[in-house]
Amino acid sequence: GPSLLKTRQGAHVGHNHGNMRETYRYLTDIFTTLVDLNWRCSLFVFVMAYAVTWLFFGAIWYLIAYCR
Repeated sequence: GPSLLKTRQGAHVGHNHGNMRETYRYLTDIFTTLVDLNWRCSLFVFVMAYAVTWLFFGAIWYLIAYCR
């Protein structure tokens, strides 16, 4: 976590290597959070992601079919 990036005096350790490392840190934190969820919540997240992607592609398909 963020406490690992600071010494006891509160000084930051290391250098900021741009936005890519921050994005990577947040993505791994989201992955760890999803792994640590109980099975009911993780199953719900998986089913919702599956349903949302299918609805998104279905809406695109319908839009293309409607425009033609």
